[in-house]
This record gives sequence, C-alpha cells and structure tokens, in this order.
Amino acid sequence: MVDPRDQAHESFRGRDWQAAYDGFRGCTELTGDDQDAFAESAWWLGNNDESIQAYADAYRLHVAAGTVRRAALSAFMAALLTRLIGDAAQSDGWISRTQRLLSNEPEGREHGYPLYLQIAGLMGSGALDSAIETARRMQELGRRHDDPTLVAIGVFFEGRSLIKKARVKEGLALLDEAMIAALSDALSPIWTGAIYCGLMDACHELVDLRRAGEWTDATRRWCDPLPLTTLYRGICAVHRAQVLRIRGSWEQAEDEAAAACRDMTGVDVFCVADGHDEIGEVRRVRGDLAGAESAYNTAHEWGRDPQPGLSLLRLAQGRADTAGRSIAAAISGATGSRLERAPLYAAQAEIALGAGDVELADAASTELAETAAMFDSPGLAAAAHRTQGAVCLA
Repeated sequence: MVDPRDQAHESFRGRDWQAAYDGFRGCTELTGDDQDAFAESAWWLGNNDESIQAYADAYRLHVAAGTVRRAALSAFMAALLTRLIGDAAQSDGWISRTQRLLSNEPEGREHGYPLYLQIAGLMGSGALDSAIETARRMQELGRRHDDPTLVAIGVFFEGRSLIKKARVKEGLALLDEAMIAALSDALSPIWTGAIYCGLMDACHELVDLRRAGEWTDATRRWCDPLPLTTLYRGICAVHRAQVLRIRGSWEQAEDEAAAACRDMTGVDVFCVADGHDEIGEVRRVRGDLAGAESAYNTAHEWGRDPQPGLSLLRLAQGRADTAGRSIAAAISGATGSRLERAPLYAAQAEIALGAGDVELADAASTELAETAAMFDSPGLAAAAHRTQGAVCLA
C-alpha cells in the first residue's frame, strides 16, 4: 500500500498541485519538509493565506528540529508571499528572522535567496550599481553551491538593471541567458515564472512590441496549464491585455485585465492594481471616460499611481489645464529611471499640444526622442516621431 505522505510528495514533484495539496491535507503530524511542500502547493492553487501559514509552520518545525537553513528558507518564502499581498511590515519581520537564522551559519545557497528582495528594493530606489553588484553576488553563490535557480535569478536581475542603465544590448543578452535556463525546466517552477514575468516587464518597458508579442505568446503556453488563481497566470493576463490594447483588440484586452483582477484578488495586490489600470487605459482609448475614471480610481485604491492615463483622461474630458498640472506633478515626483519616465513625457507632449503650449510639447518630445535613442527602443522612437510631427504641424 502506498503511503499517503509519499504519494503527496510524488504529486508535488510531478507538479500536480491539487493532488499534492489534497494529499498533505489528509496527512497528520506533518514535518517541516511536508509543510514546505504543502505551502507551495497551496500557493499554486491561489490559497495565499493558507500557504503563508504553512510556511510559518514549516519554519517553526525546522527550528525545533535544528535544521536552521531549512527554517531560513521557509521564513524567506513567508516574507516573499506577505510582500505580495501588501503586508510590508509582516514581510520585514520574516526577512529579519531569515537573516538572524543565517547570520551564524557558514555561507551557503540559502544566503542567496534573501538577496531577491534586497535587489528588488535597490532597483526600485534607482541604486542600479548596487543592484548589479548584489545580483552578481547571487550568481556567485549559486555557482559555488550548485544552485542553478539562484544563478538564473541573479543573471536576470543583472540584465534588468543593465537595461535600466541604458546598457540595453548587454542587458537583453543576459535576459536571454536567464530565459534559456527557465526553458530548460531545471529551475524551481516558482522562479521560472518570476523570470518569465520579468522578461515581459522589460519588453513593455522598452516598448518593444515585437518581443513583447513573442514573449506573451510563449508565456501563455506556459501559463495556460496552471490553475486559474496562480499568480503567473494573472500577471501574464495583464501583459496580454497590454499587447491586445496596442493591437486594437480592446474588448478582448479588457476581458483579460478584468479576469486578472478577479483571479488575483487575495493573491497579488500589485497584479490587481495593474489590471485595473489597464482596464482604465482600454476604456479611455474607447471613449468610455466615466468607466476609465472608475478603473483608475480603483487602481489607485489598490496602490498604483494611475499615471499617465489619469492625466490623459483629464485631457479627453476637456480639462487641459488640470491635465497639464497633473502630468507635471507626476513627472516631478517620478523616482524611476529615465526609461520608466518616458511614458510620462509622451503624455506631457500630447497634453501640452492640447493646451496650445507648443514649446512645452517640443521639450517633452525631445526628451522622449533622446530616451528612445539612448535605450534603442523602436516603440519609444515611434512615439517620439509622432509627437515631433504633431509639434511641427502645430
């Protein structure tokens, strides 16, 4: 007779998340390793609260058993998942536990994973040189301790940081390298998904529509077999909505974004916020201004600044002065890289033209053109040519 615990682990290794989840729930007196597997299975099914609790239980069981490194990894996963649901304070607490556990341990692969949130924070604050240095340390730990997942994440982060520094060719080469590792199916599936989604973020940031379409199609084939409430299906749906909107398939784009908002509630606040912002974008270009306002407000409630869409909405409402002040405030408060600010300047050029301020439109268009050249972005170059043509006509 097959032991239920062994069967649950077999289902887990085969990525049959529902069978693994059901199997572990039917077992009594789970070990720390059992709880880790149960937590990941619950996460893939969208049961975030249950997953976080299971990682917390795994942490306590590993500490009691004296398996400190395993406890640290469980604590890190709890930190990561609580960050995704928007509970930064609890996430910081779990990271502190992770670091405390590892502080007296000889350096190993486990020391690499907490660097994930550290690098994300450095990139978010614009400390790109520090992000690159830390990403390379992550790779070194992975190579020294034979952890291909850690290496791939580090390569990915280095590539994303280089792109933000306008070293686009180098950065894309590293993203391709990370993608090859992801496609090899040699990585932990959670991190495979993170690399997929990060690649799509880079494509949209660069406004590289061809690459975005290709990666979106590839990720859809990867995401479709996953449970509906899986984080990566939601993120992929938002990116598909972006591509569909640009291609003019507006109704389908709104459906994709709405599905992401529905499925990701309670799973990832950032994905829900982005989904509502995308709904606002679709409704705005379709002329549903009241619907767009509602969607942008909801995106803001979920923690996303709905710019530049909100400023463009004010222009469409005939409130050019308000739109001008709104976009100027957004640009003044922007803390991201020059590449991340490019959509704001594109919107400012359009708004300035609507208000009859040709000089400001020309300055914003010039900023956009310089950014497009710096980052070798065909999409941004197209937007710059369009606004420069409009300025010349004005």
